[in-house]
Amino acid sequence: MTTVQLSRLRKTLYFNQYREEFLTQLKREILAHVLLSIKKGMVPAIRLNGTSDTRWELLIWDFMVEMHDKYGARFYDYTKIANRIIPDRDVYDLTFSYSGVKDYAKYYQTARAMGHRIAVVFRSKDIIPTTWNGLDVVSGDDSDVRFMDDHGVAVALYAKGRARHDTTGFVID
Repeated sequence: MTTVQLSRLRKTLYFNQYREEFLTQLKREILAHVLLSIKKGMVPAIRLNGTSDTRWELLIWDFMVEMHDKYGARFYDYTKIANRIIPDRDVYDLTFSYSGVKDYAKYYQTARAMGHRIAVVFRSKDIIPTTWNGLDVVSGDDSDVRFMDDHGVAVALYAKGRARHDTTGFVID
């Protein structure tokens, strides 16, 4: 395993085996980030799921609301869970991550019906359209700050790294 993989494994074990301690530390780290962002004159933005799809709204919702209401902090993530109901999108904003894999079609339809923003990965920059499946397309590669985008749009990303060779249907040709 690489050092990055080992770090992710340690954090996963910490989260699963010592949940309360993990959440206490997470909240402390978020507050430090929020205060530093404000000191620098920036809007605090927190993306909790880098490689997971944890339903943080079920674990730390009250804390997220407190950070938003008191400091203007914004939480955001990508998700494959199409039917997640978030009480307040200004606090926690989600972008549904599209996959063209046949088994995901029903999830895409659910996300679309719920008015979610849909992130779509295209094989290259050259084939990104202005509309996709009836949705206006916005660029997702200029910034990762999805909560600045409208809901009900397709966020176009182009394949990078190993994704350029993806043949599962995740990347659109």
